[in-house]
Amino acid sequence: LELKSERFDTLMIGVVKEGKLSLRGHVRGKRTRSSFAYRPGAMLGSMISPLAPLRDFDDKLVGRSWQVEMINPLTGEPEQVTVKARSSCAVQLDSGPATCFNLFFTNGDLQWSSWVTADGQLVMQGTPFGIALRRRGLPQQTLEKLSQLESDSKTKQNQTSD
Repeated sequence: LELKSERFDTLMIGVVKEGKLSLRGHVRGKRTRSSFAYRPGAMLGSMISPLAPLRDFDDKLVGRSWQVEMINPLTGEPEQVTVKARSSCAVQLDSGPATCFNLFFTNGDLQWSSWVTADGQLVMQGTPFGIALRRRGLPQQTLEKLSQLESDSKTKQNQTSD
């Protein structure tokens, strides 16, 4: 695993060996090392693919919340994150029609969301740093639809929290 960001002066390299994930590198110029037990599928993610172990979404998931561990790429440490499936919608992907689920992540004051297909493929991935990654080859109408639904969800959430 490798995470590199010139903007955040960050380089983290992770290696899984003998049941442990060892991370080393630097964050904003400060050297860091970390190691912890690693169980494949037990964590929601890594620095590279935080949704990789998720599979088999269906509409019964919408409205539910759960806790997962994710690696904070700035510290290299695992943290508890709350995930809520906010909604689902039908979209057209480059590979054909698909159902996408909007997952909303919170960790303290940090919030972000991602869109993932029913079979676990990542379509758009938000980050707590305000950076959004999207699947290559995403049709423009799908990008616009997911962006609009994301905006509507944020507006609705702000109205309910006021």
